[in-house]
Amino acid sequence: MQKARPFDESEVTLDLSQGWTIGYCSVLNNFHLHFPLGDVPVNTGNSEGMYRTMAKGFGWDRIFAETMEENDRCFFTELRLSQTGAEFYAVLDATVAALDIQMPQISETINAAVLDKSGDNAERYRVMYELLLPIYREMRRKGYDVMDLRG
Repeated sequence: MQKARPFDESEVTLDLSQGWTIGYCSVLNNFHLHFPLGDVPVNTGNSEGMYRTMAKGFGWDRIFAETMEENDRCFFTELRLSQTGAEFYAVLDATVAALDIQMPQISETINAAVLDKSGDNAERYRVMYELLLPIYREMRRKGYDVMDLRG
């Protein structure tokens, strides 16, 4: 297990030399997979999102460390490893609410950026980045590390 590094604003500095999609991935990577995908504009059939669905499949009330091989635990903080899926997502959802961001807005933004292949994808990734960044920052300040959030 690793210790959470203090949040440094340089973590979220974008390099857009290769465009928004690559820029987003270099900063937030899979962070969006913690959020419900919704079914707008693309019907996913999985409105909860990938990581929430996995957490429920492993057991919503199981400690995260129990859901993985021992040699994979070194990538995550003690904070995240000691929580159940229900506890982690309660913190994440409370953070979203405290920032006055609406979950349906998050779901639709992620769905459009990741699944809708029509139109300007770069603009959709920019919007997703700007919406999720304050949540990511706040979760880092609460003691979660990069892999806890992006891995």
